[in-house]
Amino acid sequence: MTSYNKVNGEHASDSEFLLKKVLRGDWKFDGLVMSDWCGTYSINQAYRAGMDLEMPGLPRFRKQDTLLFLEESNGIDMDDVDDCALRVLKMVHRTLKSGVPSDGAETTENNTPKTSARLRSIAAQGIVLLKNETNLLPLSKSDDVAVIGPNAFMSAYCGGGSASLRPYYTVTPFEGICNVLGSTPETAIGCFSDKKIPQIPLKHPETGKPGYVAKMYLKPHGFEGDRILVDEHVLDTTRLHFYDYTHPKIHHSEFYAVLEGTFTPEESGDYVFGTTVVGACKIYLDGELIIEHRTSEDDYGAFFTENTVEKKTTLPLEAKKTHRIKVEFDSAATLDMPISEECGGGAVSFGCHRIFDPKEEIAKAVKVAQSHDKVILCIGLHQEWESEGFDRPNMDLPPHMNELVDAILEANPNTVIVNQSGTPVEMPWISKATTLLQAWFGGNELGNAIGDVIFGDVNPSGRLPLTFPIKCKDNPAYLTFRTDGGNVVYGEDIYVGYKYYEALEREVMFPFGHGLSYTTFQYDNVEAVLIDSKLQVSLQVTNTGARKGSEVVQIYIEPIACEAARPVKEFKDFGKVTLEAGESTPLKFEISSKDAFSYWDGDKKSWCLAAGEYHVCIAKSSADVVIKKVIKLDTTSFWRGI
Repeated sequence: MTSYNKVNGEHASDSEFLLKKVLRGDWKFDGLVMSDWCGTYSINQAYRAGMDLEMPGLPRFRKQDTLLFLEESNGIDMDDVDDCALRVLKMVHRTLKSGVPSDGAETTENNTPKTSARLRSIAAQGIVLLKNETNLLPLSKSDDVAVIGPNAFMSAYCGGGSASLRPYYTVTPFEGICNVLGSTPETAIGCFSDKKIPQIPLKHPETGKPGYVAKMYLKPHGFEGDRILVDEHVLDTTRLHFYDYTHPKIHHSEFYAVLEGTFTPEESGDYVFGTTVVGACKIYLDGELIIEHRTSEDDYGAFFTENTVEKKTTLPLEAKKTHRIKVEFDSAATLDMPISEECGGGAVSFGCHRIFDPKEEIAKAVKVAQSHDKVILCIGLHQEWESEGFDRPNMDLPPHMNELVDAILEANPNTVIVNQSGTPVEMPWISKATTLLQAWFGGNELGNAIGDVIFGDVNPSGRLPLTFPIKCKDNPAYLTFRTDGGNVVYGEDIYVGYKYYEALEREVMFPFGHGLSYTTFQYDNVEAVLIDSKLQVSLQVTNTGARKGSEVVQIYIEPIACEAARPVKEFKDFGKVTLEAGESTPLKFEISSKDAFSYWDGDKKSWCLAAGEYHVCIAKSSADVVIKKVIKLDTTSFWRGI
């Protein structure tokens, strides 16, 4: 798939250099190349470059009438078109062999105990123990604990946009902790982490089961006569994207939807209702119109609802009183204004939440923390904060979350902090925290996995795949992260991530490759040699602790002296071993010389395997090198390809 951006002034989907010379030439790729969604910017040049398939359909550029006209006027080389078409047909032929049915219905066949156990194991292996200064972890299942924080009670199992999938089920961290303990700890939410107003937990108006009724009509709301009902579903999310919604009786994405369900608040108070929309909508509470909203040319955002204005209203509600909610939605195509084709039928998101006083919620959480021996504090982001389609403007946690962490640490230093985020966040309280887990967005079994790691059923073995800087301004791209006239300067050059921090000797919060364990490991008998143009590294790893665990041995290459500008060292390989207490095992690595020691020579436009001496670093992280061995290359050579 080609990216949206230009490289050296040329769109990736138009680049003969990237697609023909590098991808198909140097790398010998013989498969299909498609554009990213709406990432095609030309007809002739994209065909000439070998961009085979414009996505999504229906195409904006590769239309039949346009191609016929270009062929008749000799405006296109049909050999280029034929080459692309042939690769599409080859892809069709390959996929037919898979046996996966076209437009196959979703099934629950893979929702088995075996699948769940596998997902639980994968999630647990990905969790990173960042700090355990007082050996607070693992907790005992007999400990007196409280569970606090907004992320404890939500399933932040994935990022947003194309990273999101519909799970069979999800397990929240609180549910996972309860499952491991076999009991229910006292809780407090402490603060809320919603970027937008959260979804409404609607129930079916007739059965009372979770979900609500969605009906699609051809005629508008208020139409006198048969509105022509064409489709009906029971849905369980109030975030609806009609990007690729189709129905045989719906043409040009023009339809009108009625969404109905019931809502019963748990607590009395003032509730904020809100909606964002690509299209138009009206929200009714017990038959009374409370919000009317429609997309305008001023607030329309090309990526669904991310840049549309959220319209809100506040109403008092009583606890345990059931209300009927109806939403009337007009698809984007029904509006009398230009809407991008990529939006299809448009989108609507609606929700509500009780208005809360941040200080009161934190005070409640502090009281809970003080009344227990230990606290599990679940914080972080979720898919509203981390998604494709936009960049995070900073590395902040959601509002009031840092105040909550400070207050809980002050109230009870025996606090295990569990952070969920897909990328680093600033942690201004990090010096006060003794115990910290990074849990990411680890899928639908993540809640159980968090419980397994906290209470010692699983020994953590995850390692950071990136550096956690202390603050956002420490990032190598901080000064150049912007667009000037459509151009972006990659000012960090080759010094990305840990390579930048090491070159500047800049302190970081947690280095690349970092991760702790509940046991300890020792490396012995380390050797590094060059044999037949291959770097061979061997060592013995011993579990010197009291419990079973896994160690991740990392290999870095450090030029001792080099005329070219190169990073201090570069990560090249890793190996993971699982050992019982006291057990030892040999571990071997084999890396080709060109992969281990080469750098890109911009003048010669080739990889340079430079003569000289190098340190082979055997490490626990980029900042924790255990031992170095010297390797010498006698001759310099250049190469391309893989």
